[in-house]
Amino acid sequence: MSKAVVLNFLYRPKPYQDSLIIRAKNWVNFLIEQDTHVIGTPPIERKEDLKKVKPKNEDHFTLLPVMSFDTCDRWRVGLSKAIEEFKDTEYFFLWSADFVSPEEESKETGKDVKETKSMKASLDLINYGGKEDLVVGTIEATGMKEAIDKYATYPLLQIWFPEEFKLMMQKALLKPRSELLRLSRRFLEAALQKRWYSTEQTVHLILQCLWSSKGKEPYTITALQLPKIPDDPSARSSLDVVQQVDRMELWLRYIWRDKFRRWLLTDYISKCRKSFEIMERAYNALEITILNEASFQAKTS
Repeated sequence: MSKAVVLNFLYRPKPYQDSLIIRAKNWVNFLIEQDTHVIGTPPIERKEDLKKVKPKNEDHFTLLPVMSFDTCDRWRVGLSKAIEEFKDTEYFFLWSADFVSPEEESKETGKDVKETKSMKASLDLINYGGKEDLVVGTIEATGMKEAIDKYATYPLLQIWFPEEFKLMMQKALLKPRSELLRLSRRFLEAALQKRWYSTEQTVHLILQCLWSSKGKEPYTITALQLPKIPDDPSARSSLDVVQQVDRMELWLRYIWRDKFRRWLLTDYISKCRKSFEIMERAYNALEITILNEASFQAKTS
């Protein structure tokens, strides 16, 4: 088995609905068909739900429940398992089970499965032939995801890491919160030895690559534009999005303090004040987005 994919599953406080279990099975089988070994990382609360997934080839699937509801923490466990188990594998992949599977998209659009954007996007990442250490899958966002980036992600990054944010935009790393990644062995081994954040870890990985540019063997990075595919909007269609903004601001502060060990309290307080102002504006903008989406769904249902 030449490729290993960590397939990350949504946290849900209640059991997965049948539709999510079918989606999980679809993704597992599809990824196995691409000559990959799939490591599924659901939160441990959903362990029994995912046991219902019976892949066509069980030898190429590892169910690895993780005792954490934090998405990025489950990435860490899955990627650690992959790098330990697959000694000869050079690149490791991260894919999110949030996205609608090719089978679901086919039924919804009437297109052949092979013509679906979800299949093309996943194959574009898995079959990418470049040698970069970190490939960040970039998908055009709409609705709540776009609003979070516009009103929170970009402004907060500009406050805490202005120079790095400028480089991100120059390199077309427009989705620094992407959950679709390809990582080289050498970069992943190094990243796993550093502090791993329970959220905003993609940002941290991107920053590590950018910071390495002054070293002897810098890590290379690129954005890979993928076809626009839908994900599960339910996790972002309520006031739960406030939690995403809260966590983002909190962990950017942690990353900043880790990077600049000799920071001045006056500088930190100044950045925090600006950061809080951004959060307040983001909350107001996201509230309007939520209301608009709710109104649109009501009219179309």
